[in-house]
Amino acid sequence: MLRKIALGLSGLALLLLVGGLIAYLATGPNQPTAGSTAANLLAPGPFETATQDIVFVDESRPTAANRDYPGAANRTFVTTLWYPVGADDSHPLVIHSHGFTSTRT
Repeated sequence: MLRKIALGLSGLALLLLVGGLIAYLATGPNQPTAGSTAANLLAPGPFETATQDIVFVDESRPTAANRDYPGAANRTFVTTLWYPVGADDSHPLVIHSHGFTSTRT
């Protein structure tokens, strides 16, 4: 009896998994229409890009302990700078702040 129940629940779980996968694939994001403003904004630009990691350290104030982080005598801010390679003229500065629950990478 228990074997029949376990087999039935396994079948139901498999059915739900396959159904969820089909629903996910069917409702995924569509690519923008060729030539649209969105497609033009998503197209690669004319320059190659390079990156450089930079670490800023503020020695004037400590970082307090927070949950499993023990704290530190300074504040450290690790950044990644993306810049165009081979560009001679000026370009705008775009700052992306990833938010609290994400990472810079």
